[in-house]
Amino acid sequence: AKTAAAHRHTEVMDNLVSSLCKFTTLLNPAASKPAVAFGEDVKARMAAVTVFDIANKKGNFLRGGWRNILDCILRLHKLGLLPTKVTELDGLLDGETRVTTQQRVATPKRSTSTSSIFRGLSSQFSQLLSLDNNEDNATPSERETEAEARTMRCIESCKIDEIFTDSKFLEAESLLQLAQALIWAAGSPASPTGRKGRTSEMLTADEDTAIFCLEQLAAITLRNRDRMLTVWPLVFEHLGSIVQAATAPGPLVERAVFLLLRVCQRLLPYKEDVAEELLTSMQLLFKLDPHVAGELLERITSEVLALLKGSVTYIRSPTGWRTVTRLLSAAACHQEASTLGFEALTLVMQDAANVSSANFLPCIDASLAFVASRV
Repeated sequence: AKTAAAHRHTEVMDNLVSSLCKFTTLLNPAASKPAVAFGEDVKARMAAVTVFDIANKKGNFLRGGWRNILDCILRLHKLGLLPTKVTELDGLLDGETRVTTQQRVATPKRSTSTSSIFRGLSSQFSQLLSLDNNEDNATPSERETEAEARTMRCIESCKIDEIFTDSKFLEAESLLQLAQALIWAAGSPASPTGRKGRTSEMLTADEDTAIFCLEQLAAITLRNRDRMLTVWPLVFEHLGSIVQAATAPGPLVERAVFLLLRVCQRLLPYKEDVAEELLTSMQLLFKLDPHVAGELLERITSEVLALLKGSVTYIRSPTGWRTVTRLLSAAACHQEASTLGFEALTLVMQDAANVSSANFLPCIDASLAFVASRV
């Protein structure tokens, strides 16, 4: 690895990482108890520590190898073995609670049809047939407990969180490759062919993976705010594919919408030179399916209100103001969102210092929308 890095042989580094990832056994789905198997395999743990050490220290020389590393990370994520530091986003989702795959799968849904009842009975019957096996697996042995503890210590020592938190030190090309790898791992929300023949649990797991990757993309954007324009086009394109593919409300499109707004909230006061780019990106919300937009409008308006409270002085172009006031105008006819929308509009117009030639007419138009909604 040191030799490949010294000579900037990225292809050699990618091949090395690919081979090491195979030795970790993390990509082997055959193990019935992956955490135990990993904890009992010294070579697998050494390979994992080595591959993540390369990612942390030699990440500048990785290109396609990021995909192999993300495969391992996502495998750990699906198994619930990732340290919480990896999924924490520095307050990016203040007040939000992530729902993991395991939590969503474990949440029972009330059956409303006869076929659902029979499926439930069939499932219960299958569980009874395998009751003995479940009892055997319910309480891990001392050997298994020790192996799982070794697994957790190994994963902690890999410092996986630093791959994302230290992405601000990556060279531009490697940073782009990491972002592209996250988008690749998330999958395409617009592709229905990959959903055929998959169970609800599998689709939920896919969605949770997509949300994890999306959150890491947003976090990388914030951590690289000084070169936001390097990664933002990729991230925005991915957000757009999610928003435009959604025909019904769901966790993925909801997260995409609010991560977009949170990124704008965070970066508008800090990066005045990209304010127009960020405000223009908010026009993506106008492409939401009407049903999805209606379900999310109250929270969208709340986020726009928060944006104005923190960044009203940084919105200076007529285009930016038209984007904001158009969102507020949509809230005028929405029972739950109208109060927040009116509060946001009042925030702008009650202070003369906030009124300018750029926002005067857009604000008047938005005011008329609220008047018309009360007539």
